[in-house]
Amino acid sequence: QDAFLRGDLGMLLTSAGLQNAILESSAGKWQAAAAPMPGFGDTPAVPTNSGSALFILTDDPAKQRAAWELIKFLTSAESATTITSNIGYVPLRASLIDDPAYLKAFADKHPDFVRPNVAQLDRLEPWVSYPGPNYQQIRTLLAKATEEIVFRGADPQQTLSAAQTSAQALMPK
Repeated sequence: QDAFLRGDLGMLLTSAGLQNAILESSAGKWQAAAAPMPGFGDTPAVPTNSGSALFILTDDPAKQRAAWELIKFLTSAESATTITSNIGYVPLRASLIDDPAYLKAFADKHPDFVRPNVAQLDRLEPWVSYPGPNYQQIRTLLAKATEEIVFRGADPQQTLSAAQTSAQALMPK
C-alpha cells in the first residue's frame, strides 16, 4: 500500500476506502484510476464486502431509539455524500452518484473511481474469513508468503506449499 501511494507500484487491489488517499497521493505526480477487479480467463471477478455494518445491541428502549436515530443519520444521503467524498467508500445508494444534490459532482470529478466501484455491486458477495480462532494468523502467513515471492524472489511452489502446511495446522480440527 505504501509503495503504491508513493507511485512505486503499478497496481493495488484494495478497498475503496483508500480511494481519497490515492487521489491525494497521486495529485500532480502520477495518473491514478480504478478499474473493475480483474478475473481469471473467462471467470469474472467476484468482489467482496468487508462486512461493515451498524448494530443496535442494547435492551434499553431509550438507547435503542437513540441508536436508531444515529443509524438513520449515518445511512442518510447526506452522510453517504460526506463519507464517499471524504473517505472514498462506495455509497450505500448507487443512485446518489447521479443526483446533483449529493454525489454527482464528486463522481463526475473522479470518473475513474466512484463509478467503477458502483458498477461491481451487482456481483458483490460477502467476505468470508477462514474458520476458527486463528483466521488472522492464517491471513498473515499467506500475506508473508506472497511478500517473500514478490519482493524477495522466493520460489512460489515451495513458499506457498510451506504456507499452506502451516495454515492447515491452524485450522479447526
